[in-house]
Amino acid sequence: MLSEKLDPFRARYIPQDGTQQSLVKNIQDASEELYELFLDAEKYDARSAHIARTKLEEAFMWAVKGITSVRPKA
Repeated sequence: MLSEKLDPFRARYIPQDGTQQSLVKNIQDASEELYELFLDAEKYDARSAHIARTKLEEAFMWAVKGITSVRPKA
């Protein structure tokens, strides 16, 4: 059985405050801009550009998980 503190599958929704939502939105906007640049880089080396996009998606996922895993302080 999983510990009460550990919730790796996010079985329960954790509401986010405005600061967290804003930070996620800013990271999302920056990631979209980089993703578009990586698409343009495909004409030089498609494999490297694809790896860059994959790593960007992973970085975005981990950043959002880190922000949204913490309950806002009251």
